[in-house]
Amino acid sequence: MYVQLMANLYNSDAKMHLLEPGPSRDLPTLHMLESMCVMDLPLRKRLQDGQAQEETQFAPNTGVIMFRLISAMDAIKKHIRFDLDREKYSLIQNGMVFPVTAASLEFRELGAHPEWKTTLGSFREHLSKRDPFNFLKVIFELLDEAQASGTEVFDINEGARGRGIEVVLF
Repeated sequence: MYVQLMANLYNSDAKMHLLEPGPSRDLPTLHMLESMCVMDLPLRKRLQDGQAQEETQFAPNTGVIMFRLISAMDAIKKHIRFDLDREKYSLIQNGMVFPVTAASLEFRELGAHPEWKTTLGSFREHLSKRDPFNFLKVIFELLDEAQASGTEVFDINEGARGRGIEVVLF
C-alpha cells in the first residue's frame, strides 16, 4: 500500500480512493495515509512549476497542514502506543518516515508551537528505535543541526553529502 500511495501521490482521484474505508483499512492506517497526503501540500507549494503553484493556490497554509499532521501523529501514538514488538503496525511506522521528516523541516512552525515539536520528537525517537541501520538517526541529526543554525531553507541531500553519505527519500 505504501508504494501504491507514493506512486499516486500527485493523482487526486487515486489518493481519495486510498482514503476510502475498506477491509484492510484501520484508523492508524487512515491517519498514516492522511499524514502523507497532508505533507504533500507544502512540498508541492515549493515547486517552481507554475502548474503546481496553480493547483495549490487554495491549499491551507502551512500552520493548518502541520496542525493536521501533528494531530494525526498524536492519534497514531495513542492507538499503537509505540509498542516495538507489534509488527502489525510496521507499515504505519515505516509509512510515517516521510511525513515526520517533512514536518521536521518546518522550522518556523515548530518554533511557534513547542507542543508540536514535543509530539514530533516522540515520534522521531520511536522511529529511530526501529531503525537497525541508524539511517533515521543521521537524518534527524542533520535536521536538528539545520534548525539550530537558523536556516530557512535546508537541502538534506547536500547536508548528507557533507558527511560523506547519501540520503534517499521519496
